[in-house]
Amino acid sequence: MFLNDRFHDKGFRSAILNIVKSACTAMHGYNHVLCKGNDVVITDGDYGQVNKEPSVKTGITFNEVKSLLAEGSPETSLMTLPQYWKVYRECLELNDSVTLKGLRDSDHVELLDTLFYYCSSVKHGNQKQPTQQSILMARPSLIRPDDINMKTGLPDRLTSPDNYGDTELWRYWSPDREENVATRGSHLRHGPAMY
Repeated sequence: MFLNDRFHDKGFRSAILNIVKSACTAMHGYNHVLCKGNDVVITDGDYGQVNKEPSVKTGITFNEVKSLLAEGSPETSLMTLPQYWKVYRECLELNDSVTLKGLRDSDHVELLDTLFYYCSSVKHGNQKQPTQQSILMARPSLIRPDDINMKTGLPDRLTSPDNYGDTELWRYWSPDREENVATRGSHLRHGPAMY
């Protein structure tokens, strides 16, 4: 990784290295990942033979991802859905276009620390128990950031998916399984999305 050595990071560099190392360890196994300075190196190794059950599993749960991150760096955390929208609105108010672009248009998927259970209850962060929430169902729909309830992080109103050309609209899919993790993603051609 290329990190600015002149930037006083207050732990940012360490947190990023721990996140990358944890992700690589989950994908490739503990014995295949080394951390040297700013490098996270994945070493060669025997990953098994064709037609054999792989020794490394990549289908880890959300709670396992959280514990892997916390294990390497206790100050590393994920934003909840309400926290995400709070940061987004603060950036709008401050005209912080650089952070807004990262929050809105980056071409990757971000996990948020919000879990949905049975499409009817929500657990944010370290809440002990999920709370019943009214979740608008959509597969898909569009939402406006202004229509987000800041307490729940969920939209209060949906917009028809056949609206085209409005760059302020986000794609939105409601939860559809027994357990879902809130995610924020984007495809630059189609714009930002919440899942």
